[in-house]
Amino acid sequence: MEGFQKALTAFDSDHSPQGRVLRAGLNLVDTAGVDRVTVAAILDEAKVARGTVYAHFGDVFGVFATAWSKLGAPWLKLMMTAPDDASMPSNYRSALVQILCAARRAPVLNEVVRPDVEQVWSTLERTGSGSEIRAIWLLLMRLANDLSMPILPEAVMLNPLLSSVSAMPDDYVDRYQMQGSISDLAQLPPVVSPFEAESDDITRRLMKAAVEVVSSSGLASASMLRVCRSARLTPGAATPRFKDLSALHDYAFSVSLADVVRQNSAVVARTKELPISDQAAAISASSLAPQRSQWRRYRQEFHIASMANPELAATMRAAFTSTDTASSAAIRETGAPESLISLMVLFTHVTAAGVGAVDDIGLPLAQIDYRPVLHWLLESMTGEPTYGDAQN
Repeated sequence: MEGFQKALTAFDSDHSPQGRVLRAGLNLVDTAGVDRVTVAAILDEAKVARGTVYAHFGDVFGVFATAWSKLGAPWLKLMMTAPDDASMPSNYRSALVQILCAARRAPVLNEVVRPDVEQVWSTLERTGSGSEIRAIWLLLMRLANDLSMPILPEAVMLNPLLSSVSAMPDDYVDRYQMQGSISDLAQLPPVVSPFEAESDDITRRLMKAAVEVVSSSGLASASMLRVCRSARLTPGAATPRFKDLSALHDYAFSVSLADVVRQNSAVVARTKELPISDQAAAISASSLAPQRSQWRRYRQEFHIASMANPELAATMRAAFTSTDTASSAAIRETGAPESLISLMVLFTHVTAAGVGAVDDIGLPLAQIDYRPVLHWLLESMTGEPTYGDAQN
């Protein structure tokens, strides 16, 4: 924590025009969202001349990139290593999460974020076979929580699992003596777009284009004009089908989410003879399948935007909770205790956001065998050892 606290003190103590711009930029990300901050808003917040932004930072994302270069690396190290959230300062956390997650599609951000991710990962203290997995899962759970809380505030119920991850001993991978691989069971069949079921060709094209634009450029960039252009349609073609842009995005998201839940149920059906933890591991591993890459990025953009958009967060909540019955039925098929089913549904909703975020920044999440992690977490939930189930 010392490294981040030192960087934070220096950052907050810089009262030069540039320092005020950087703090204003991060504060505005927190309230407006990473894609909605304007130069005018920064100038008003920082009380500086317009030339300060353009001369020293170039543009808004240049402000964010410079702020990240001062705080990002020590903050990211804490996200991977802090034993509990009491050790994690909350200063600028939402802004840093948004910058980290948006960097993939913003070259100005990626130029500083990606090298820091690589540097923090390469210098991580490795004291045993479980060190890397513990660090990745601490980051995953924290990002999952931050990205999900505006949508599912009950995600706070999963906070004890963060302590469970932190408490993983270095040799915990070896204690379960896992054999074989979960990867074959996690394979998804060829995925047919859920939009193909749409009988109206124009609706289908609009939905596919909306997903493509959002996943590549972010929700704020997915205007109706751009979506229609990508679909090779005029804006007038959308009006009879969707009353506005939000209606299109909401419908495309809910249809996509329901389809992913159906795919997960199919994975459970194929793995129903395995222990619960292994079935959960298969679902987690399948979420990183190549067929899901566009979905992961699409969903992540909705999470980023929802961090400063309560209306969008409410819409996403409705989409998630509408799948709870199907998700509960699938989890019940695994043989999970009835008392844990609601918590496990919440776990799947929340951790999916973290899985997408960690994979997107380039950490080797896809190389991890999830089974030991999920055996450990299930023990934490139930208070009962899973050693007998682990020998597969």
